[in-house]
Amino acid sequence: MALEAAQAGVVATGAAAEEARVGLGRLAAESYRRDGGTRLSALGVLLDSGTPADAVLRAEAVRRALHERDETVRRSADAARRAATARQAAAEASRVARDAADAVAAAYRAAADKVGEQERQVQDFAARQTRLVAELAAARGTSVELERQRQEGLAAEAQRRAEEEARRRAEDRAAQARRDEPRRDQGQSRPRPGGSAPVRAGAAAAIAYAKAQLGKPYVWGGEGPDGFDCSGLVMQAWRRAGVELTHFAATQYAESRPLRYADLRPGDLLFWTETPRAQDIHHVAMYLGDGLMIQAPNPGAVVKVSGMFSMGTPDFYARP
Repeated sequence: MALEAAQAGVVATGAAAEEARVGLGRLAAESYRRDGGTRLSALGVLLDSGTPADAVLRAEAVRRALHERDETVRRSADAARRAATARQAAAEASRVARDAADAVAAAYRAAADKVGEQERQVQDFAARQTRLVAELAAARGTSVELERQRQEGLAAEAQRRAEEEARRRAEDRAAQARRDEPRRDQGQSRPRPGGSAPVRAGAAAAIAYAKAQLGKPYVWGGEGPDGFDCSGLVMQAWRRAGVELTHFAATQYAESRPLRYADLRPGDLLFWTETPRAQDIHHVAMYLGDGLMIQAPNPGAVVKVSGMFSMGTPDFYARP
């Protein structure tokens, strides 16, 4: 934009300078036609004057001619200065544009180099892994394919154990939270979240639908049937119960009735946010009771049952 404006300024001031140059040319030609400017001098006025009245008229004509000449010269000089300034601004804008283009090109090259280095590292890792598997297969007297399957099975088992441990810890925290939850009314015990209270008919339908999706992949913006994100799973589940919710976690909280932790029942919703504000909610899951929830957690994961505290303590609770 700056370069275009500067170039437009060069064109405009160049046109003004050319117009002023033409004006000077006309002035010079006119002076030449008047016998080298004799009639523009005070001496010429006196020599050519007849009567005193003629002398006054001729003096006024000379004054106007001199003024016109001076104005033409001044306009020409101003136009030349403006044209020079515009050319300098255009040159500076062109330099800035070249510098910006060079910076973009350098950044692109740096990014390409970094991507290339990462690709080389991935290739090196894959080659090293293939070599190690081959060496292990040779040492055990088995095939490379069998050894690769064995390693994949070990990795999957390690992942399963880690998830099981995380679930166990979440359940322990949930149990402790239930024990620490104060009674609302003195001398009267209130049912703990997801306790023996019967599941509402609508909630039962929502839970049944959500459980039928177990194992399906997380898909950002997914509403099924092949994949879901967190709010897409909740929206479709509660739709089976006749409740319409928007496909957005923060809006689903706004469309539901807020609850306390102690009032949770199966089918209710759990929400998480990085700030104290409900409008910043970024994740939702469905409570199943007994400290468990069902959710579509994040990319790379699947719809699964987790401890309700496996993602940290929920920030908000609500009932559709």
